[in-house]
Amino acid sequence: MKHRKSTAFYIETLLVTLLFLAMTAVLVRMFAAARSQSLEARALTDAGQIAQNVSETFYGAPDEAGFWALWGVSAPQDAAPATLTVNAAGQPEQPGDYTLLLALADAPEQPGDSGQLLRLSLTVQRTATGQELYTGQFDRYLPAP
Repeated sequence: MKHRKSTAFYIETLLVTLLFLAMTAVLVRMFAAARSQSLEARALTDAGQIAQNVSETFYGAPDEAGFWALWGVSAPQDAAPATLTVNAAGQPEQPGDYTLLLALADAPEQPGDSGQLLRLSLTVQRTATGQELYTGQFDRYLPAP
């Protein structure tokens, strides 16, 4: 009789251990997925904040040359966008976590001879993967001097 009780105890212990291991495996997968989603959400939040900072710089600059001077780069001579690497706070940094592609041009629909309508095209990418996180265009009217 004693042998049966000890065998049943060992089998029950083995089943409880297997159940515990299965639940642990499920929880580890859930926490890994949550971590991955958290990192993705953080990257999207950073990209939105960087885009907001760039647009505020664009609207606050006195003119086109002043915008490029605020970023510490010279205006691109060709149609290719300027490429900057920035950290999560949007400050220029080498190597940065994010890559900014900035193109500043006259908007196609000009209001007339009274001024200039500038269009900033902005793309925020992850530097490591090249994944595009944000793309936007911002228009600004500059009155004629």
